[in-house]
Amino acid sequence: MSRKIDRRTFLQYSALGLATVSTTSLLTACSKHDDSAAYPEFWKVGNFLPVSEESTKTALITEGSIPPELSGLYVRNGPNPWQGSSSHFFIGDGMLHGVRIVNGQATWYANRYVQTPLLYKEQGLLLKPPALEDNMSNVSLIHHGGRLLSLGEAGWGYEIDPGDLSTRGIFNYDNKLQTAMTAHPKIDPVTATLHFFGYSIFKPYLTYHQANAAGELIKSEALDTSGPAMMHDFAITENYVIFMELPVVFSMLKAVSMDPFPFGWDDDAVCRMGILPKSGTARDMKWFDIPRCFIFHTMNAYEQGDEIILDAARYDALWVKGSRDFNHPAYLSRYRFNMTTGMATVTRISEQPMEFPQINRQRWGRNYRYGYTLSIGMKDGHVDYEAATGFIKFDMQTGNSQRYDFPGGASPGEPFFVSTTDATGEDHGYVLAYVYEAATRSSDLWIMDADNFAAGAIARVKLPVRVPVGFHGVWVPEALL
Repeated sequence: MSRKIDRRTFLQYSALGLATVSTTSLLTACSKHDDSAAYPEFWKVGNFLPVSEESTKTALITEGSIPPELSGLYVRNGPNPWQGSSSHFFIGDGMLHGVRIVNGQATWYANRYVQTPLLYKEQGLLLKPPALEDNMSNVSLIHHGGRLLSLGEAGWGYEIDPGDLSTRGIFNYDNKLQTAMTAHPKIDPVTATLHFFGYSIFKPYLTYHQANAAGELIKSEALDTSGPAMMHDFAITENYVIFMELPVVFSMLKAVSMDPFPFGWDDDAVCRMGILPKSGTARDMKWFDIPRCFIFHTMNAYEQGDEIILDAARYDALWVKGSRDFNHPAYLSRYRFNMTTGMATVTRISEQPMEFPQINRQRWGRNYRYGYTLSIGMKDGHVDYEAATGFIKFDMQTGNSQRYDFPGGASPGEPFFVSTTDATGEDHGYVLAYVYEAATRSSDLWIMDADNFAAGAIARVKLPVRVPVGFHGVWVPEALL
């Protein structure tokens, strides 16, 4: 089912670069908006470059020992433009990189494009209105209701076969989902309900959804916001969901000037967070004004007395001078929202620039102790675009942290926590990540013991191809495959 839209809406919708603009050569040719001189196109060099072929390898070499209780599939998503270039970091066809582990043995590696309508097509989307299936599906994955889904941000998901990472087709809850689906849904660890949302540049700007444990859409609630803000992530607690309406907003001026990603900082836009009961309707939303900022990713949220606590990677500002302006570090910060007084506060937890926060997902929406993030390097006071330098394990109760700094030339991706089947503690498990070695232009899957985080890898699975810089992954345990 395609959701068709009128011409005026299409002009706006086509500006959603990460979802609808596969027209990179067209945009590059006619764009009047060019901030590349001020901000380097870092996604066109080094390990940001795409790989050109899909591959499968079954004879994998492992240095060290994979724990025998580790059985499942680790798979990660990211933009990999099939033509070898794109006009923005966020634009590129989704490619999955997966490693299958069985009883402590790495049995195969595969990389596959997500087979969307945009893949392998020449530019020309501007000739027809896009539908919700017209997205690159290049951000993340989730496993819920017996399905592995590849997710973009401004369109529907795609179901993936976990046996070989091939694409089974569009997933839209039997045509019941009438909005886009966020790339960061959250599964309540107690009820197994999937909570997610869709945001849009036309009304309704925000819609909240729930799917039950069987993967059936059971709730869709349009919510009232002030305008078309970019909402990449959100958070849940036991009883609430938290939405972020922040001052990175859609710009029609950028869209008509053919900016490849027409969102930017707006000093006049609202900056607030809305807290909604999971069982509530739009009229139950409670808004909290907060100091100006932007947030791509939340770490977790939970309830504590009259307060709701949210931990997130907070930017003081972003895209102030253009959509290529990534020169702003994020810092792990804590928000407190008093549901009785209506007061909100924010404090910085750490002075180390960081991103891609992860936790033990069995603690999603509940009080938790440990978080895992990338540490981001700085050079001459600026973000070093290729400087994911290591991992940080935060103890949210004591305020202490452990670091693992990678040797020079090694660059890690998102650290993903996998709990052991017999875990007796929140951090009893392993941290998995793809790590790139510049000297050999190769990548490994690192497996680290989360109990002994600073010791580094206990196992390194050698991969047959380079895994480019990407976004988010997921672990699917053996029992769900």
